[in-house]
Amino acid sequence: EGQSMVKTFLEEFGVLPDLDGILSVEGDFYRRAARLYDFSLNPVELDRDYPLLLREIVKSYESVRDETFRLAHLDAIRDLVCINFLFDHAKICEWGTVNNAIEMLHKQSEKDIRYHVNDWGIISYLTMSSDYVKACMKA
Repeated sequence: EGQSMVKTFLEEFGVLPDLDGILSVEGDFYRRAARLYDFSLNPVELDRDYPLLLREIVKSYESVRDETFRLAHLDAIRDLVCINFLFDHAKICEWGTVNNAIEMLHKQSEKDIRYHVNDWGIISYLTMSSDYVKACMKA
């Protein structure tokens, strides 16, 4: 069993330099992890799964946001959404899909959803108004 898991891991994740690409926003880490654990590959589709994506994004935002400033790191939101889809919904969701959904949310409600940059000017944080969060959680 152990050797089989190591063999599968090496087949899915390859050599160390490949990990940078696999773990990047454009990578397919969760798809590979699903194959490693022998989950069925049922990918999240932005159009079909948008309502569920919206709920998972808001739920993840609420669980990681700062109480004072309502800031949440985008990486934490992305990871939680992808993990929740994998384990709660048996679907594969990648960071790029979450990014696209967040961009759609932002375009639909710019006054309620805002991006914030880190010290180097890179978009890294998200804020959502409490009214927006409440409305999404009720829907």
